[in-house]
Amino acid sequence: MMAFIGLFNLLKWNTKAKKLPKESVTPVYGQRGGKEPVEQITEVAKYFLSKEAMTHKKLQKLCYYAQAWHLANYGNPLFQSYFEAWVHGPVSPELYSVYRNWGWLPISQPADITANLSNPNTASFLDIVYQTYGHYTGDQLESISHQEDPWSNARIGYSKADYCRNIIPEDQMRQYYGKRIGK
Repeated sequence: MMAFIGLFNLLKWNTKAKKLPKESVTPVYGQRGGKEPVEQITEVAKYFLSKEAMTHKKLQKLCYYAQAWHLANYGNPLFQSYFEAWVHGPVSPELYSVYRNWGWLPISQPADITANLSNPNTASFLDIVYQTYGHYTGDQLESISHQEDPWSNARIGYSKADYCRNIIPEDQMRQYYGKRIGK
């Protein structure tokens, strides 16, 4: 079976799907071999921040896509945090509480920032997510997420500008992104 990631074909964004050999990205599972999430969203965020300073919006979307593609590829969540369908796209309230004071400014981190990831396979998985989405701005990632079913379905009955805290169900994320990679 081939592993796929991040990989949708939106003409507007000119993004191509990538096929990866199974051995290039190993699923991230718990220490006991179970399928429980093993990472903390804050550590995943630190990993992305070690790549570049970025806005809170971009950080939220990178974490969202990491969770979505892990669900699609491996059937289990990467971390135990959920996302809500906010006006500007998927938002983890847990992550929001950590970085909210940055507002719209780029979050800067010391050059020596190190994420404490529980599983060594997580870094290679996150690298692929970053290679796929890292070149987009937070506003572009917001626009992409607004075109996808998990966010829009969670906002049924709300306009794009309405306040909404509906949870984006993991099973919808798994199904939607899984469908894009033939799962």
